[in-house]
Amino acid sequence: MTKAFGQAVQQHALELGLKRAVPGIASQTEYGKTTQSVLIEGAKLANIAPHLVFSEGEQTALALAYFLAEHADPVTTPALIFDDPVTALGHRIRAKVIDKLVALAAGRQVVVFTHELSFYC
Repeated sequence: MTKAFGQAVQQHALELGLKRAVPGIASQTEYGKTTQSVLIEGAKLANIAPHLVFSEGEQTALALAYFLAEHADPVTTPALIFDDPVTALGHRIRAKVIDKLVALAAGRQVVVFTHELSFYC
C-alpha cells in the first residue's frame, strides 16, 4: 500500500461527501500476507472501529472511494460495473456519487444496475 493510494482514497472520500471524519488506510504485513483496514485519521481515542462512527451510507461511500482509488487508471480497467451504488446513501452523498459516476463515464465505459427510478433519471 502506497501513500499515494491512501491519499487517493481520502480524495475520493471527500469528493463523495465524507466530511464528518477523515478515513485512512492502515496496512500490515505478516507472514508474507498484507492486510489493509480502514481507520479514522486523527481520532483522539485509540482503536475506534470505523463501523461504530460511520453510518451505513458513509460506509458504502467509503467502500466506493476505496474501489475508485484502486481502479483509477482507465487503461488497466476499461469498464466499471456497479450494482445499486446508491443503496443506503443519504441525499447529499447520493448526489455526489451520481456526479462521480457521470464524470467517470466521460473517460470509460460505466455500467450501472439499479431499481431506483429517481437514480436512473
